[in-house]
Amino acid sequence: MLTMPLARSRRLLLALSMIALMTIAGGLGYQRYLLATEASRSAQAHLNIAEAQIRELAKNPAGLDARRAETIVEELDAARVELGVALAEVGRLRPLLRVISDLPAIGNNARAADHLLEIADYGLRGWDESREPIQVLLGAITDQGDARGSERLPKVTQAVRLGLEKASATIGSIRGAYQGIPREGLFPPLASSVDLLGKGLATASKAIETANESSEAASAVLGIDGERVYLVLVQDTGEIRPTGGFIGNYGIVKVSQGRMVEQKFADAYDLDWPYYYSGQASPPVAMFKRYFPESTFWALRDSNLWPDFPTSATQAARFAIAEGATDRVDGVIAFTPALAGRLLRVVGPVTVPGFDEVITDQNFEERIRYYQYHAIPESVQKRLGAEFERGRKLFTSLLIRTLIEKLNALDAKSTFALIRALQEAVREKDLLAYFEDPRLQALVERYGLSGDAKPATGDYLWIVDMNLSASKDNLYVQQTAQYTVTIAPQGGANAELEITYDYQRTGDLYLFTIKRGYYGDYLRVYAPPGSVLRGSDGVDEEFQTVGEHGKTVFETFLRIYPSTTRTVKLCYWVPFKIWPDDPERKYELLVQKQPASNIKALGVKVILPEGSIVTNRQNLTGESNTLEYRGPLSSDLSLTADFKLP
Repeated sequence: MLTMPLARSRRLLLALSMIALMTIAGGLGYQRYLLATEASRSAQAHLNIAEAQIRELAKNPAGLDARRAETIVEELDAARVELGVALAEVGRLRPLLRVISDLPAIGNNARAADHLLEIADYGLRGWDESREPIQVLLGAITDQGDARGSERLPKVTQAVRLGLEKASATIGSIRGAYQGIPREGLFPPLASSVDLLGKGLATASKAIETANESSEAASAVLGIDGERVYLVLVQDTGEIRPTGGFIGNYGIVKVSQGRMVEQKFADAYDLDWPYYYSGQASPPVAMFKRYFPESTFWALRDSNLWPDFPTSATQAARFAIAEGATDRVDGVIAFTPALAGRLLRVVGPVTVPGFDEVITDQNFEERIRYYQYHAIPESVQKRLGAEFERGRKLFTSLLIRTLIEKLNALDAKSTFALIRALQEAVREKDLLAYFEDPRLQALVERYGLSGDAKPATGDYLWIVDMNLSASKDNLYVQQTAQYTVTIAPQGGANAELEITYDYQRTGDLYLFTIKRGYYGDYLRVYAPPGSVLRGSDGVDEEFQTVGEHGKTVFETFLRIYPSTTRTVKLCYWVPFKIWPDDPERKYELLVQKQPASNIKALGVKVILPEGSIVTNRQNLTGESNTLEYRGPLSSDLSLTADFKLP
């Protein structure tokens, strides 16, 4: 009879003991929680300071000096210490978490909390392992150490690679722990933390993937793993060609370990004429034979016939090898004078060897043209010595060489300004690049440096001019364009394009040698594939229709005389894809800019079917069913309108 009460008393004692133990553990846990919270708040304060410093530097990267770099690292270190304290305090509860992980209702929460502690531990160890590579990188940027500029690049590259390897390993460990977190029955604060961690993990993974690609690309381009040979094309925008301008000068640049170990710049004619006299030169292409009879052969100077830069660059590389400039080409880089102006703003004024002149971003183009049009003074020739020829493009070659030497010696801190200058040049197509390595070329295309003919799922426009006058007429030609598209309810559209050329030339013809008294322009208009020409006006010859780069092309030759204005009009049908059954419609227009284009003002008018309701517009303004855009064509332009039919 006494056994039953005794058993009950034992169970009661056991229950009371468990309650006491849980109460004690809970009290200890709460104390740990308070200590961890205090440490976490302190860590957050240090992180806030570091974040504020980093944001300020993002606005003004040139403001990063040694002291500020040390401050950022110190704040991050302090945050790491405080987070370590918080993790240690909470970590002492991990045995309890594992005990209660099998209990119903709260077990998943305990397991999730345990995984989060594991992830926090990975994060702290990741910072410890990445600290040294980060310090090397900051030291290079702030010019700490013995080496300067690009001499430190191999060490910096190695540090970046090591840091990315460690960061990738840390992210991999965190991803594994994250995938083990249970999702069901989590308390709202814990579920929110898990979701936030997932988003942060995706962002960090993408950032590291991009950084790895960029690091590999930079190492390959800069010859960190082996010498690279580049063909450089200097384009004269006064004589516009499809990729920017006539190739008056070329260069062969060899890069190894981040430094230009060899460079040669010369007049393209110095390469082309021996090629011609060798009897191996190609005959002139059809457009030259018909509209530019002075041309007797096809070579490097005229290689950029296609606006798609990969196509023109490949041809230029073939000519450079065939004409003996180099035995291989790993990449082709083309630039216009506008890039030189931006670079001069970065490096400051320069003095060209042999010429007692200070060249700046304000006067460089005028001085280039002056020395191209006039003989090199005897005094300059004496200072230069017998090493240099008397070519009229000698000044251009020496200026480029001097500018490259300045860039080669640029301190690491100034590279921020250089990067901004290059970004502007890429956006406005004053700098184009093509690489033989498919991986590098894929990155070039992704970041807008390729100058290729872009695919377009909707409407498309690319106006391409080509000077066939052998003169610098484009210095005096201003262009405007108006594109009007009327969309049919069933799909497709009528397109009307007007291009106006205002040719106000002053002075004599270039070098007094070309007797042609007009600007000869080979005009090409690229439209969506399948477009059909319906009529034209203001042309000397009827437009011809051809296919190129996956587009329909309307092309003709114009003769525009000085002190005149010519307006060319063409109308054509654009066969859009059949509209979907969904009542929501989308009109998309991609307008590509030709490098060095003289189109100072572009107008676009989109006329939707009567009664259309516009639900979204990008870069377009207007009411009812008529939308418009007006502005300069300084870079590729994307216009979009979503609408519903009545």
